[in-house]
Amino acid sequence: MVDSFELNEDYSIVEAKVSKDYVGKTVREVDFKRQFSLLVLTIIKKVEVKSILGKTKMETQIKGVASADTLLEPNDILVLYGSNKDLQIFLKQKFRG
Repeated sequence: MVDSFELNEDYSIVEAKVSKDYVGKTVREVDFKRQFSLLVLTIIKKVEVKSILGKTKMETQIKGVASADTLLEPNDILVLYGSNKDLQIFLKQKFRG
């Protein structure tokens, strides 16, 4: 997990790095809603950009509301919403170590 925001004692929004199991799959293929009772709100990507002087740097981009066809890539950060119980179960299963 990268970061979290507890909305109340039952629900939170968390940021978590995409699991290797999901790289190359779409949000639809992983089926976060049916399998885990979680919503993918957006995806944060680290992208390399060049300055006008030709130097490159990493920049964080928020991709807007995630669609079912959003492809998950290495180093993506998922912004997930759900019950604290479902989030804990998901994070323990998919993001061990």
